[in-house]
Amino acid sequence: MKVPIWLRGVFCLLIGGLIIAAPYLYYRYSYIHGKRLRVVEEGLFYRSGCMTAPGFREAINRYHIRMVLNVNDEEPDTHLAEGYFSKDSIRESELCKQMNVKYVFLCLDLVDKRKAGTVRPAAIERFLALMDNPDNYPVLIHCRAGLHRTGCLVALYRMEYDHWSMEQALGELKAHGFGEYASTKFNDYIAQYVVNYQPGIRKQGSGVGSQGSQRSGGQGASSLKQPGPRIRKLVFNPSTDLRIIPTEYCPSTDLTDP
Repeated sequence: MKVPIWLRGVFCLLIGGLIIAAPYLYYRYSYIHGKRLRVVEEGLFYRSGCMTAPGFREAINRYHIRMVLNVNDEEPDTHLAEGYFSKDSIRESELCKQMNVKYVFLCLDLVDKRKAGTVRPAAIERFLALMDNPDNYPVLIHCRAGLHRTGCLVALYRMEYDHWSMEQALGELKAHGFGEYASTKFNDYIAQYVVNYQPGIRKQGSGVGSQGSQRSGGQGASSLKQPGPRIRKLVFNPSTDLRIIPTEYCPSTDLTDP
């Protein structure tokens, strides 16, 4: 029996739809599963966006993560989806508890612009207190997209522990998708966490909020400054070290994702 032309057309559309949809769905599943998971320093420090629960479990197991640092201030304790097509979820703090991993939420605050340059955000002191502790490593830091808040703290880490210049740290921040025009001193986060940052200084009495707490300590901390520890010995140079942008760096199409 001869198949009608219209029916053949329907079959062609269905096949074409499958050819287009299947790779896209696979890409989205793979992307959300390990959203912008990248190496900062092998064996020490990793960064990502907010992945699915299986994505976090895989990253924690693969890289032997001891501390997850969430800087997504929209969700201090994120509901992590159990899959791309699943409605089930788990709190991030609960997932870390199940895997015997330290979970810390850190809110990136800003100081009054009139004080910027002389007073720095309390989150910097708490971040340094966490990263000065060798028991916390390896560390995985993430926000929602893995670009902006994460990028600022990774740039700070580079200047503090890897002895990079501010220009080098900004270069990596831009290369990971922060945005050329957004990453200037006119952005308050760039100004206060990167441009104005002075390495090697600690404020006494800084506190760290853990297990989902939003802010603790820092408000009544002494203004007395003292040199801070430098626990990282390895120094990378962005002009010669190709490992800064690893081979698994996400394609440019991921930069439009929130």
